[in-house]
Amino acid sequence: MTGNDTEEPEEKRIADRNIINSSEQSIESYTIPSGSGPNTVIHIRSGKKGPVLYIEAGIHGDETAGQGAVRKLAETLSQGEELSAGEIYLIEAVNRYGAEHGKRTTRENEDINRAFPGENNGSGAEVTAAALFRDIREKKPDLVLDLHEARNHADGMDHLGESVIADSLDGIEDLILGLITDSEQNREIGVKLDLFGSPPAGSINRTVTEHLHIPVITIETSREKPEAERIRVQLGIIQYVLDFYHMRGR
Repeated sequence: MTGNDTEEPEEKRIADRNIINSSEQSIESYTIPSGSGPNTVIHIRSGKKGPVLYIEAGIHGDETAGQGAVRKLAETLSQGEELSAGEIYLIEAVNRYGAEHGKRTTRENEDINRAFPGENNGSGAEVTAAALFRDIREKKPDLVLDLHEARNHADGMDHLGESVIADSLDGIEDLILGLITDSEQNREIGVKLDLFGSPPAGSINRTVTEHLHIPVITIETSREKPEAERIRVQLGIIQYVLDFYHMRGR
């Protein structure tokens, strides 16, 4: 499976949001395939033209803070708070099996974040990756937020701590610079974020950036901290992004 390698100008992608005619926020859902059954995507439209964000969590099922942040955001936007512009797509747990069983990987012990762009008739991880890749390609968001959590120092892995990762900064230079310089003083984030590049081959970050020319930011929070604190940081970063794109209702 290959992506659409034709880059669409940023201004055209945003201008096309004029198709929204409603003056009120609407919330709907639809499903896409996954290796463990249909996966729900929540679609929230402000009713006003603006950027489109695609936010997904739980590609690694045992990374719970991003899932909690998506859940809280969906609850907030369904209980009175409204977007001021644009629209958002939300997936709480891409790896449903992993989320239900506290596992990083799928039922077949495969890493979905090494399986992009996926295969429609492949393994569970490849089917899940293909469906998500296809949905992002069809929706043409202006930014994808990929929510993850860093392992503990004791796990013997590279420790990413609180950080953001991007394969390319093209089109998101100011957003990344703001996150890095403002995060520690921002009352909703309150931690210092580091910046890393070179996401691994087969990851959603690298694949969507290179194949679809859509910027992706991976967010990492440290699992050495309590879950409630990690969810707060993840949600704070999402809110920062919404403010940057003037999408957040006040």
